[in-house]
Amino acid sequence: MSRITQRGHCYGCSSPSASRPCSPWSTARRPLGCDAPRRCSSLIAAVNGYYLGYGLTLATWCDFVLASDRAEFGLPEVNLGVPAIVASIRLPQRINWADAMELLLTGERINAERAHAMGLVWRVVPHDTLLDEANALARRLLDGAPLAQRAMKEMAMRTRNMATLEAIRFGETKRHGAAATQDTAEGFQAAVEERQPRWAGR
Repeated sequence: MSRITQRGHCYGCSSPSASRPCSPWSTARRPLGCDAPRRCSSLIAAVNGYYLGYGLTLATWCDFVLASDRAEFGLPEVNLGVPAIVASIRLPQRINWADAMELLLTGERINAERAHAMGLVWRVVPHDTLLDEANALARRLLDGAPLAQRAMKEMAMRTRNMATLEAIRFGETKRHGAAATQDTAEGFQAAVEERQPRWAGR
């Protein structure tokens, strides 16, 4: 399943209006997106306003970040005397080191075009077309076999630091598992019959 995250403004827990700094990982009810590191389904962020603090960090877990040309990104924690812990881990994994340090250590906001140049944003689109573009992408993703998509995303996530041979062996276990699914049989049958496959997710 593809998920679209759309927020006008997303500040996380270090908003200036907060009475004290906190972490979304330390609360009993974690906010939307805190389970993103474990998700192997496709994740789309559609950013149409301010993505600050943990809002920006949340975007780093998404496979696709589409931003309105009015969107702004930033990590204001340093100007509140609070370290942005998860952002300090995630940003250097996603973008150039110096770009990550600029966001982390200055606390300054950047616009969508600058975020795109950094590699934080995949595409910048006109504000009024943002959700249409995100929905169009979701429909494209839904054309693919969901179990195969999840297997490939899991491969991409889990093999980053594996040796090549170890990664291939892991991948072969995923491929053999997929080969036994109903969706694989359906995919081959649909190809023979020259029609669109009907995925069941099993």
